Amino acid sequence: MNDKMKFAKALALITQLGLSIALPILFGVWLGNRVDTLLETSPLFLLVLMFVGIITGFSSAYRLIMSQQDGK
Repeated sequence: MNDKMKFAKALALITQLGLSIALPILFGVWLGNRVDTLLETSPLFLLVLMFVGIITGFSSAYRLIMSQQDGK
């Protein structure tokens, strides 16, 4: 595999990792804020769903990295 292909593959992996971590966290914060607004329980659901997003994001990133390790 030439250097350009290796660079493109590494860039794609970094992008996937960033999105797989950021999106669940942002979704958890957004959803928690919405639920807190509806139920007037600020910041209970914001914190709970943010931590769920953090756990989900990092476990997803871990699985992605492990799948790349197995593919080598």
